[in-house]
Amino acid sequence: MKKGTEIKSVMWDLRKRGVALTFIILLLMLKISACDVVDKSPRGLITDDAVWSDQNLAEAYIMDVYNQSNFSNEVGVQSFHQLTASVMAGEITLFAPWQNPRGLAERLITTENPLPGFMNEFRWGNIRRANTIIEQLAASDLNPEFVNLRTAEVRFLRAYQHFRLVKRYGGMPILTRALPLNAPTEEIMVARNTEQEVYDFIAAEMDDIISILPDINDVGRVNKGTALALKSRAMLYAASIAQYGDIKMDGLLGIPSGDAQQYWQASYDASTELINSGVYQLYNENPDPVQNFHDLFHVPIGDNSEVIFGEIFDGSNKGHRFSEMGLPEGPALTWNSNFNVAYEMIELFDFVDGSSGIIPREEITSREWSSEEFFGQRDPRFRASVYYPEIDNIVGETIYFHSATLVEGERLTGGTIEGVWPAAAGPRNRNRSGAHVRKRVDETQAYTESTPQSTDYFVFRLGEIYLNLAEAAFYLGRTSEAQDALNELRNRAGMPQYSSVDRDIIRNERAVELAFENHRLWDLRRWRIAEEVLDGYRMQGLDYVYNWDTGKYQISFKNPEGVARRFPPEYYYYPLGINFTSQNPNMVENPGYD
Repeated sequence: MKKGTEIKSVMWDLRKRGVALTFIILLLMLKISACDVVDKSPRGLITDDAVWSDQNLAEAYIMDVYNQSNFSNEVGVQSFHQLTASVMAGEITLFAPWQNPRGLAERLITTENPLPGFMNEFRWGNIRRANTIIEQLAASDLNPEFVNLRTAEVRFLRAYQHFRLVKRYGGMPILTRALPLNAPTEEIMVARNTEQEVYDFIAAEMDDIISILPDINDVGRVNKGTALALKSRAMLYAASIAQYGDIKMDGLLGIPSGDAQQYWQASYDASTELINSGVYQLYNENPDPVQNFHDLFHVPIGDNSEVIFGEIFDGSNKGHRFSEMGLPEGPALTWNSNFNVAYEMIELFDFVDGSSGIIPREEITSREWSSEEFFGQRDPRFRASVYYPEIDNIVGETIYFHSATLVEGERLTGGTIEGVWPAAAGPRNRNRSGAHVRKRVDETQAYTESTPQSTDYFVFRLGEIYLNLAEAAFYLGRTSEAQDALNELRNRAGMPQYSSVDRDIIRNERAVELAFENHRLWDLRRWRIAEEVLDGYRMQGLDYVYNWDTGKYQISFKNPEGVARRFPPEYYYYPLGINFTSQNPNMVENPGYD
């Protein structure tokens, strides 16, 4: 069992605090439905005074808000949903067309056919939970120190839900109270706030709670660093929208360009305070930069110097199947090879000598390459994050991706050559992009469908904060600080230091450091370049034919995706959906979805 599991499971933590398991089960059975326009019903709310006079019962209520916050997008046992945003960003494609995130990247999103439940964030029920807790704690006779601390935590969770709304849809209602049963219709039919008002609300909430939250708290709970991290990220998004976006719908969408600097400054200040606090450090425990970056995502949150906040899995009370989904074909797994990396992502990783990872495509197809030449000399973060041909020591095996082997000019696709080399890799490896996601995949054991896994999911880590600082500093004219921030990450990765930086370098470094962590979709949207990068494009994969006589590969390109992706300009704000807007005439639909 993972070290620290006794405090990492919410259920175990609550039982340890004396909360009856039967109560916890009842609480979770009574969860609020999120299908109303704005949920004002007390379904699932235990309003007996006993709840708010017992600290343990109040804790159970708060834990339910954590549980319903959807940090990792873990939907059922199909853990490929955890990389939905990476699929939509063109970092990866999934193995099968029926897998929901892949279909979402390819289909047209309309008001009649909006984002599906696993991607939208209409979690009004959870916002209402948060508001009810805040109100009940304020009226309770519980210890004031407990009330102040837990109220601050819940305010963070409420603001986080608003952030997930605003980054998808633009301005949305700011909800800070639980509506009573007899609320008049005009209160229920809330209108949208402006996009700027939502971002300002998030900033103000974080400013209010930062001084209340502790530097270090129980593992998996919100603390001061978590609040600074959300402010760092949210203000970066607001600054980008002001810098690159347009005002629409009288400010429901967009932020005035003249306000960009104040948001860059707010992100910069939060990032600087968090880094300078000394509470967190970049993970740097192994002198081998490949192994070090790989290990970063496998050290449990409670023992990981870099992780600011994340969702904890213990493989027992709470587990997932991400590693089973991700491991390449070869190790003894039931279903594997689902996360196929697009070549467009591979070429963003420079080589260890600092030269560009982008090789002219005609050069790639006109000569043969060894795996070491083409992959093995790239940025150590690539080798830690991607499975590629002949990568070895994965559950004791070497991983292959080639579709055939040439022996004295004869093309072989079956059997082995001299008993050591497979003429072709297994079909799940060779039939898609020719590379798989390695980041966060646990390679320490073989998995079956009944084996839950325990790799934690990071919501905020210090590496991102350095990138936020670099971007904000650049737009504030502090270029040397931007360079220094990027070089901290480059140094950890064993890559050459930058002697100068520009916007494109900052963006590329962000893509490399945060690859497959569900950041890139939101980055492409806030920079307003998603249309150019994604629309009408089919991501490329690689096909390898191994030449036994030369020990190298002939590489060609292929399309691992069935149809072209879609990202028309209206996708910078996703549709609310007709089922939602028809219930509330004040919730006007975003433009382009008529």
